Amino acid sequence: MEALFLGVAEKVKDGEDKARLQLERALMPTSWYQEVAVPAARGFGISKSSGAVSAAKLLWAFGSASRFPAFEKIVQYAGLAPAPDGKAPKRRRGQRVHYNPAAWQALYDLSECWLRMPNCYWRHRWDALKAVAAVKHPDWPAGKIHAWGRRRMLREFLHDLWAVWLDWEARRWV
Repeated sequence: MEALFLGVAEKVKDGEDKARLQLERALMPTSWYQEVAVPAARGFGISKSSGAVSAAKLLWAFGSASRFPAFEKIVQYAGLAPAPDGKAPKRRRGQRVHYNPAAWQALYDLSECWLRMPNCYWRHRWDALKAVAAVKHPDWPAGKIHAWGRRRMLREFLHDLWAVWLDWEARRWV
């Protein structure tokens, strides 16, 4: 039974590797990848290893920057805007969510990549935001500071992405 499971797992891994290579070949040469995704991420996290997958998730989740007439609209769509009670939005059984879970997941996965890169611009930004939160809110537990810093960092990235993407779309359709 174990040999069968390992054989199936190996085939799945081979399929994932082939799909990743096809995605890299299709997406990395595009002007959207070169002129929007890489500059917005400041070169970090949108690399050869996982960059095409991260960029594809963002492109699939958001579709087009021009769909969002204001920055706050894309923030709400991504699930980074606070709920009416001032807390981070959460998914609850039996209740509708007012954001796109795929967009949130794409941003979260990218942030996980950045937080594991010690020399990354976004990692340094997160560290700085956490330091600010720790001084400003000494009563907050470490987990809340961590999550707050991540949301703020992702908002800054999303602002950069949205601005560069809008500019790219304007130049492309003129």
